[in-house]
Amino acid sequence: MAGLLTATRVAVETGDIFFRLNRVTQRPFHPNETAMRAISIANQTFILIANLGEFLAAMRGGANSSFKNWKTAECVGRFLNLFIRPVEVYEIEGKSGVEGFENGILLPFASFFRALNEGEIYQQKAYLDLSVEELAKVRIPVYEGSGEHCYISSYRNITKEECEEVLQQIQSADLTFKAVELGLQLGAVEKIAGRTVSACELAQRLYLSLAQKLQTLSQTQGAQRPAGGNSNPFDLLALSEIPQELEHDVIFSRYVCPITLRPIRHPVADPNGVTLYEEASIREWIAAHGRSPVTGLSLRQDQLLSRPALQLLINNRLQYHSNRIEEAVAHHLNIPPPGELQAGAEAENPNY
Repeated sequence: MAGLLTATRVAVETGDIFFRLNRVTQRPFHPNETAMRAISIANQTFILIANLGEFLAAMRGGANSSFKNWKTAECVGRFLNLFIRPVEVYEIEGKSGVEGFENGILLPFASFFRALNEGEIYQQKAYLDLSVEELAKVRIPVYEGSGEHCYISSYRNITKEECEEVLQQIQSADLTFKAVELGLQLGAVEKIAGRTVSACELAQRLYLSLAQKLQTLSQTQGAQRPAGGNSNPFDLLALSEIPQELEHDVIFSRYVCPITLRPIRHPVADPNGVTLYEEASIREWIAAHGRSPVTGLSLRQDQLLSRPALQLLINNRLQYHSNRIEEAVAHHLNIPPPGELQAGAEAENPNY
């Protein structure tokens, strides 16, 4: 049973690490946030190694003293998590209220005390594994006072009877610790699943809203869509600007023009190749001012550098969103995928 619980914990910790790594790679963070994420992932990996070591020791039928060592390592990681997790939850993830308290405070403390309790169980079992002669050499501290004035006054021997009594007490509490931790974890998993569903629904609504806007734009021949453009109303590549609905996209949000303060649609760079601009905006600026809006140095039209690789990245991302819009509209109207429509048309008209 203990081996199964440890294996489950290993699986959960592994999933959590991959989830956090995915967030770091998919979303750009401030350097300080990235550093905190890296510390959190490193600590979580340390905890995973401790749990994996405990699981492998259980599979090999290791001694309780070995389990105690791995559990001590896990306790160290769980203790560090008491300080890391609140910062990550409240400062980086921006959670607050009940959810922030559960994820940033309650769950780390529940996991820490569960690990401490399991470590004590292994310690008492390790004592019981000793012979009477070996146990007689073990001495445990005797504490006196309380709070800040608590101190070790002496050391004493322990007996097997005492170990069995202590083991019984902490084993009875073990189930409670595990149940509390599991309840908090399941609550977190349920909320993550709920947020994932909500995110999918929001994306669907965003694409439908954008589709309606593009259709209206196409019908009215707005200024954003050039004459003679693609007849597909959902073709974002025909737009001269990134739609406002997509400004927070993981790609577009990385490249913002210092003039318009909006994501760049057609990128060019200044002579040093560092600062990127929206091409139309920087050309208009140079025509009016003749200098760089960032450095204040003289700047000519012919000094601007094209960025074809970045342009391709932006175009590919726009095409990706165009495809998602078409899928959202088709799903909303219950239109079969293009492949099915083509197959149906060929079956209807075999001679064509």
